[in-house]
Amino acid sequence: MSEYLYHYTTPEGLIGIVKTHRIRATNILYLNDTEEYRHGVKLGAAYVEELLGKAKDPDETAYLTDLKRAVQEMKDSYEAPGYVSSFSEKEDDLSQWRAYCSAGGFAIGFRKDLLKELAYKQLYAFERCSYDPSLQDRLIRGYIDHGIKADVSECGGYKKCRWAAIRLMNISAALKHQTFHQEEEWRMVRYPGPDAEKKGLDFRFKNGVVVPYMECDLEFKDDMARTKTMWESVRVTVGPTPTREVSKASVEKLLRLRSPAGGPGTVTLTSVPYKYW
Repeated sequence: MSEYLYHYTTPEGLIGIVKTHRIRATNILYLNDTEEYRHGVKLGAAYVEELLGKAKDPDETAYLTDLKRAVQEMKDSYEAPGYVSSFSEKEDDLSQWRAYCSAGGFAIGFRKDLLKELAYKQLYAFERCSYDPSLQDRLIRGYIDHGIKADVSECGGYKKCRWAAIRLMNISAALKHQTFHQEEEWRMVRYPGPDAEKKGLDFRFKNGVVVPYMECDLEFKDDMARTKTMWESVRVTVGPTPTREVSKASVEKLLRLRSPAGGPGTVTLTSVPYKYW
C-alpha cells in the first residue's frame, strides 16, 4: 500500500486547502456513488431480518426489533449525518483526472500515517474502502453480531440498538460499489451530533444542488513541529493542462507562501497524456 494518500481536486480546491490548512468533508449522500452509504445499510437491514426469523430468545427478539426500526430510519432518511473526505492511493490516475478534474486540477498528497493521526484527533474514522461484495457482507454481519453480544458498558451511554446502528453507519461509509474499485479509496468519516453540526456545518453550491459539508484541520494544533513535517512532506501532482510548467511554478509559490512549512514540498507533473482542452 502507498505511504501517501492523494486528494484529487480542482484549482480552487487546492488553493483553499493550502491557504486554510483544511480539507472539506462532504455529506455522504452528496457524493458521486448513488448507492453511497445506503448500500451497507441495505445489507444490514437484510441481515437483521434474517436474524429475526431465527430468534427465539425474547430479549434478542426485542433487541433485533429495535435495531430493525433504527436501520429502517437510516434507509429512509435524507439527513445522513456522515461527512466524508476522500483520498486515493493513486498519485497520477487517468480515471481520477477525468472524474474530479475534468477541466484541470491537482492531486495533493499527504503521508498516510499523519492523516490517520489527524483524523483520530478530530473524531474522524479512517478507513480503507471495500469493493468486494462478499467481504462487505462479512463485515456487516460481523458488526451486527458483535452488537448482539456486546456488553452495555461498550455502548457509551447509548441503547444497544442505537449503538449498533451507529457502528453500522461507520462501516457503511467505507463500502462502495465494485465498479469504483480502481479508485483505491481511503476515507476520513465523521458522524457529528446536532451541536457539532450547528457549529461546524457549511454549504456550497454544485451542479444545481446545495451541498452540506464540514472541514477537517490539516494542522496539529498542539504540535507545530508535526504540522511542519506534514506540510514539508506534501506532494502535489499537476494534472493535465496546456500550461504545465507555468502551473507547477505557481503551485510551488503557493506552497512556499501559504503552507505552514513555508516550503514547496514536492511538485511534479502528470505523466498521463490526457487532453481536455
